[in-house]
Amino acid sequence: MAGPQSRGTVTMSEVAAAAGVSLGTVSNVLNHPERVRAEVRERVSETIIRLGYVRNSAARTLAAGRSNTVGYVMVDMANSLYTDIARGAEDVTSSSGMYLVVANAGIEGGTARQATYIDHFVEDQLQGILLAVFDNDVSGADRVRQAGGRVVLLDVATDVDVDACTVRIDYELSGYLAAEHLLRLGRTRLAFAGGQRSIHAIAERLAGAERAVADHGAAAIEFLPSHDLQAADGREVARSLAERGADDLPDGIVAAADLVATGLMPELLARGLQIPGDVALIACDDNKSGYDNVVPLSTVDLPGYAIGQVGMNLLLDEIRGADHVHRRVVLKPTVSARESSIGRTPLV
Repeated sequence: MAGPQSRGTVTMSEVAAAAGVSLGTVSNVLNHPERVRAEVRERVSETIIRLGYVRNSAARTLAAGRSNTVGYVMVDMANSLYTDIARGAEDVTSSSGMYLVVANAGIEGGTARQATYIDHFVEDQLQGILLAVFDNDVSGADRVRQAGGRVVLLDVATDVDVDACTVRIDYELSGYLAAEHLLRLGRTRLAFAGGQRSIHAIAERLAGAERAVADHGAAAIEFLPSHDLQAADGREVARSLAERGADDLPDGIVAAADLVATGLMPELLARGLQIPGDVALIACDDNKSGYDNVVPLSTVDLPGYAIGQVGMNLLLDEIRGADHVHRRVVLKPTVSARESSIGRTPLV
């Protein structure tokens, strides 16, 4: 018995002939299955599988003048914020009868790799692109616009000026909430650990933490910078703290990112400090990569899933409507208090 033909060599006409139906019926099974009787739909579907027919999406796009696919270029697949965004965006596209293609530019690839994916998506005539920006570099939006594409920018700073919809997190509020949480617990000697002021998200979180301390009045905060926001940077900050005397240590730490806290925690514990007894610890980005800690980590939850939903809805609105108006959407974070700041909850 002959096997299926090579991929791409079987035509819709051959499927129609083998299934004993018209070419239009095959098209409906592929694109509007609800229009075809169940018995006929099953026969055509079985024939498609048996012959190994594969739809030519490029040809379909050329014929229709558009695709039914949108793209999302994320910054870093290792950061759960961006995968949460992908989940939110995909849920919107799937319920809208569209497809989502995701590309990971990666921290090392940076804007150069991002530009490569943008060009690829534009060449494939994707309907639009969700673009997570690298440290507020919005040049990718111009690249999409110049090619006649539609784009929504995600994770931008407050002062961005661009011809596109934007969705961002209130990072200043995330820093404020983290520091306020510690202040409400009676901590007065705070430190903000990790990152550089030159990174807009870090600068905003630090500004929020400083605002909370200023509002409190009877407290102080210091900035402990690091080269990056990885666990290794947290360990390095902890080692610098270990060189201090006991009276010179902070009693509360706001980690700029969960991975920084993941590095801080074991180093502090190894030096005999109790968490949260001696040092209460809270982080700022709810990165799921930082979930596995000896002491469950308090953190500020960033609404990644909601960013994906809102961003995709804005993109689809622009795709569908000539009267679309660009919007600036700001989403607010929330605090998840766990043992690293509030201690172990007694069993009832």
